[in-house]
Amino acid sequence: HAITRRQISESDKRRLTPGVLLDVGKNYHASDAFIAEMLEENRREGVTGEIFFFNEGVRTRLPLLKRLYTR
Repeated sequence: HAITRRQISESDKRRLTPGVLLDVGKNYHASDAFIAEMLEENRREGVTGEIFFFNEGVRTRLPLLKRLYTR
């Protein structure tokens, strides 16, 4: 993403850990496709990890997250 390239040096990308919002009650639910797209874009940009919000969203998506992180 162009913003990542302009604001973060290549050497600092390994220290960047963006937050990914998974769910907010019944008002917001990130789709599996959107989560996969976010992770793929991070990898293309050289970002190697994420922090997920909230715990309930992580538990309900364990199969997806295991698949995405074991490629």
